[in-house]
Amino acid sequence: MDTVKCYAAYRNYKYFFLDTSSNHTDSQRCNHTQFFFKRHCIAARIGERNPDIDWLLFIDADHGVINPTHPLQDYIPKSGAEIVFHERIMNQEIAAGTYFFRNAKYARDMIDYWADYEFHLPKSFHGTDNGAIHAVFLEYLLPTTDRSVCERVWENSSNWDTMMDFVTCTRWVMGELSDFDSGRVHLIKKGQKSWSRDGWLTGWRWSPGDFFIHALQVREKEEYPPVFLKNHVFNLSTCTTPNALHNWAYNKTKMVTDEDIKKTIGTWIHDQHKRFMDNLQTVFEFRDP
Repeated sequence: MDTVKCYAAYRNYKYFFLDTSSNHTDSQRCNHTQFFFKRHCIAARIGERNPDIDWLLFIDADHGVINPTHPLQDYIPKSGAEIVFHERIMNQEIAAGTYFFRNAKYARDMIDYWADYEFHLPKSFHGTDNGAIHAVFLEYLLPTTDRSVCERVWENSSNWDTMMDFVTCTRWVMGELSDFDSGRVHLIKKGQKSWSRDGWLTGWRWSPGDFFIHALQVREKEEYPPVFLKNHVFNLSTCTTPNALHNWAYNKTKMVTDEDIKKTIGTWIHDQHKRFMDNLQTVFEFRDP
């Protein structure tokens, strides 16, 4: 998280660390037992307590800033969207680990609905907030759609593979929609400009167009040479000075062009479409005869 702390200090953004284990201020409203849901509730409460903030970016702990020259303002929607999610590239998931939201009642209400889904999960392998966000899109944003097939798929899920069948079902029902509730919720489709992507998709190679890299868990970093110079430590005391950018000491063997990244991502997008169609055949088995 040092990359994020330093970036926030460099850009003069407010930075909040969500420690759900020691947070007492929000314990009454955010009485969730599962971390993955409680964190969203606390994010909404932070917004309530800071009305001077117009927009907030939520990121989970395995995000890192790879290119600090990008300002957050470049990713805030110019349209009327109040909360923005993005698709993951390698499958049809709506990413649960990061989203932008306008600090107003509409977005906070949707986040609370999602957080409170902890109390309505099926007794199956539900995928915590990853699974629940897809249910929220159908129930909260498309309440008149027929969800019965997807509900059966979710109720019969037993592992991540079968949980992905539920994700496939929800995306099938959603169709090609990217704007919901008259544009108040926006979903960035894969291949479009987004602030975050999974780093392992490109073997941890990155380009100037990248901003945040997701999935920086130690077990994944060890599979490839590091993005930053080995043993490099961020000097957080310099992050508000002109020397802040010196903290980003790169392993230059991982730096490539935007076109190189676009080509690799394009291959993933093409391949995942076939997997989506294959998964859809499993989903159809749950339809009524």
